[in-house]
Amino acid sequence: MSELKSFSEVMPGLAEQTAKEKYGDTKEFYPFPALFDKPIIVKDAEFLEGDLGETSFIFFNFEDDEKEWLSSTMSNVIGSKLHFAKKDALFPLKGTITRHGKYYDIN
Repeated sequence: MSELKSFSEVMPGLAEQTAKEKYGDTKEFYPFPALFDKPIIVKDAEFLEGDLGETSFIFFNFEDDEKEWLSSTMSNVIGSKLHFAKKDALFPLKGTITRHGKYYDIN
C-alpha cells in the first residue's frame, strides 16, 4: 500500500494563494507551521469567512527583525484570541504559537 498524502500535500499553497488574492504583494507570506515555537510580535489581524470556515490573517514580525510578514490559520483558539485583541485594540502583542495535540494556541 502506498503512503497516504496529506491535504497540505495535495493542495499546496492554498493559504498562500488566498493571502495573495486578498493582500497582493504588500506582505511576504510565512507558512503557519514554520511559526511554531518562535516568538513573534503580532501587529494586526484580519478575518475572512469562506466555504471552509473562518481564516485568520496574522500580520507580524519576529522579535529580532522589523520585517513584516503575513501568515494565516483556521485555528479557532488562535482566531478567538486575535478577535479579542483586535476588538479591544490591544495590538501589538508578543506571542508564541504552539501545538497542543489537535489544536494550536498563541500565548
